[in-house]
Amino acid sequence: MDSVNPMNVLKLLEEDYKQLFQLDGQPSEADKQLEELVKEFMDKLKALRLETGKQFFLAKQKPHTVRDMDIRRWAVTANRTISLVGFTASPDWVGKLKRYCSIVDRKITKFVTDKYIQKAPQVKKTAEECVALVRSRISDYGLDCM
Repeated sequence: MDSVNPMNVLKLLEEDYKQLFQLDGQPSEADKQLEELVKEFMDKLKALRLETGKQFFLAKQKPHTVRDMDIRRWAVTANRTISLVGFTASPDWVGKLKRYCSIVDRKITKFVTDKYIQKAPQVKKTAEECVALVRSRISDYGLDCM
């Protein structure tokens, strides 16, 4: 049986290590493929974000209320052309998009009902009558007596 030279074995192991872990600084083929996949994925996400943001700002040009469901719908519609596999426009993604585009929810401070709209002309008429009455009394009695 021939004896094995430990130096040869060490050199073989070193060559295998260099091939597997790329000590020379050049990325392996698998690293290049992974980098390309990640770049493609990030480009598609950026395109989705830009298209959805564009739809949002177009909707804000008109006096429309935009809800999270609208943002999700726009994102899914944009994904049909971009075709990012597995993209569902989750609530987490919508929240990140809203932070990225500086979109905040507006607090509703007043509810306008049909009854309020129907009574508005009558309220305005009553207010004008009240102002006319006060002006006539001021002219009759003077500002000091009021």
